[in-house]
Amino acid sequence: MNILMLLDNEFPPDVRVQNEAVALSKTGHRVFVIVPTFKRDRVLRENDQGVEIIRFRTLRKSFYQLQATAERLPFYHMFWENQICLKLDLGEIDVVHVHDLPLAKTGMRLCRRFRIPLVLDLHENYPALLRDGGNDRGLLKSVFFNIRRWKEYEAYAVRKATAVITVVDEAARRIQELKVDADRISVVSNTPEMDMFLPAKSVPVNKEPLLTYIGGFGPHRGLETVIHAISILCSDKYYIRLRMIGKGRNAASYDRLIRDLGLQERIKMIDWVPFQEVPDYIGESDACLVPHEATEHTHSTIPHKLFQYMAMEKPVIVSNCRPLERIVTETGCGVVFEAGNPASFAECVRSLFQGNRTGEMGRRGRKAVLEKYNWNLEQLKLIELYRNLNTTA
Repeated sequence: MNILMLLDNEFPPDVRVQNEAVALSKTGHRVFVIVPTFKRDRVLRENDQGVEIIRFRTLRKSFYQLQATAERLPFYHMFWENQICLKLDLGEIDVVHVHDLPLAKTGMRLCRRFRIPLVLDLHENYPALLRDGGNDRGLLKSVFFNIRRWKEYEAYAVRKATAVITVVDEAARRIQELKVDADRISVVSNTPEMDMFLPAKSVPVNKEPLLTYIGGFGPHRGLETVIHAISILCSDKYYIRLRMIGKGRNAASYDRLIRDLGLQERIKMIDWVPFQEVPDYIGESDACLVPHEATEHTHSTIPHKLFQYMAMEKPVIVSNCRPLERIVTETGCGVVFEAGNPASFAECVRSLFQGNRTGEMGRRGRKAVLEKYNWNLEQLKLIELYRNLNTTA
């Protein structure tokens, strides 16, 4: 089939989209990925690992202002349709594969117009993510980011889609509750390519345990809890170090908190690093973190980094968000603390290192990734979805 993928962000480096597009291309499908670019020097058309990437230039601020109207007004979707029609002969497209909720209406409009299937790939619980990010606060935001209306938009979109993809079982159950048949939902999780995330050749020798967090610095990430926990540990003369690698809207407030608590020597904040450098940072660590706050959003999603940590034989410390707790408890690859509770996090750190369990937990995590949580297996679900879609379209 000729598959048109729509993504509303720069590409690459979206790992999930790249994994899916390459997997389908290798199976014999022709895959086009249409994306915006905010960089003047980026090529507008290229082939990457068999995937045809088509870009259109736009201004970042204007684009995201227009995106904010996606639920309420048609202009965002008209803009996308115009860009797509300028770049492709849509009469040759067999299926539209939309990545995440804002572009769902664009996909629905195209599929209705050309009578082709729509695959809706939900990376997140988008309405809940808007709430976690504070996007519904303030008069103007409350109009365009009305959570109730975005939930209604999501419910309508998943019922209209030919197939829905989610990232974790908990998300699939949530979509079923929106009156979508289970046989139309596929779980394709955010698991890693095995050849990139390998155990470090030598075990790190750190005088003090080194914890690493890699990801966004958004309000739902739970990093404030971790910073306070490090303060508790240091007050008890239990010295530990933390690296926070990433960026986001809370970066400045985290920096102030670290300074207020006098933890500048204990906690280092590092800006985004290139994806190919991520394994080096993980390899230097004694344990890695996914400390998310427990919210409607985090109870129904799973981050790539959990499986990356596990693949590299690193024990993990995670909060008790449902998917995180389920996977870590099932595999025995780490410890679970109560989300938002610094004392609980501090106690998990003590139990992890004082019990000398890090090596065994790391090996369990690696074993689980080899046997279950890897892209070689996950991509088969995506390929099967398209095989069945091909017979029913």
